[in-house]
Amino acid sequence: MSDSFGTSIGVICMIDKNFQDTYAIQIEPLPCESTWNIPSHILEEVMLPPIVRKQPGRPPSNDRKKGFNEGKYKRSKVTCSKCGTSGHNKKTCLKFAYQN
Repeated sequence: MSDSFGTSIGVICMIDKNFQDTYAIQIEPLPCESTWNIPSHILEEVMLPPIVRKQPGRPPSNDRKKGFNEGKYKRSKVTCSKCGTSGHNKKTCLKFAYQN
């Protein structure tokens, strides 16, 4: 006997039974860490970090990309070619706006 997905009912029952068997044993929580019995040779052992090996491939560059405010890009002062003042250009100049 099988359903629309092609799986047999017996397989589903076995999966359900396996699930129940897996969680049938009650798991007790660990006691407080202060009550643990840890042997002294384990407490005295020094744990060192793992050995770092050079990875294959091209190494990354150490130069950090500089932002706009850090000096890589310099902003020039805009000056008007008609009136000579700074802060605007000839297209937005109000001094000579309506002259033909």
